[in-house]
Amino acid sequence: MGLIDKYKRWRHGRGYGIHSPYAYEMVREVLNPPRIYAYYAYHEIGRLRSLYAPDMPLRELFLIFRVVNRFKPRSVTIDSPDASRMMRVIVNLAAPDASITARGGHMFLSTARHTDAAPAPDTMMAYFSHSSNPAFRQLADARPYGHVYANPVRGIMARLPFLPRQSFEIDF
Repeated sequence: MGLIDKYKRWRHGRGYGIHSPYAYEMVREVLNPPRIYAYYAYHEIGRLRSLYAPDMPLRELFLIFRVVNRFKPRSVTIDSPDASRMMRVIVNLAAPDASITARGGHMFLSTARHTDAAPAPDTMMAYFSHSSNPAFRQLADARPYGHVYANPVRGIMARLPFLPRQSFEIDF
């Protein structure tokens, strides 16, 4: 990856050069919010992290919270072998009315490098801690519409009917 590609990803990661209002808002308020943003659940997530997911970076847990909070899914499927309890806590904090299902949730959360529980083809939103996960690429490539936000580490897909099919390579 060249210097120009890194610069473009850095710029897009701060909202510069993104012309879609939805994508700009997603980048500025969810993926890379200003440091002054403090969500009500950050303290609780930080407190419970040492019990349920000591190996997961706090920054990533906050990002997962913001993604779930943004979409407020009705149901969530969790594929997180090491941090399943922490993901449940985050879902309960961000979307208290959401049910956690074994398969077919509106949102799919994965912290696994390779997932055994592939997301349903009609999954509306997906968060992958590892964008190299084959299930993420398969889900992103099969979407008829919606946005994909990806970097070399993480990937997020929002398959919403009002969004055109676009992909954004950004730092977050």
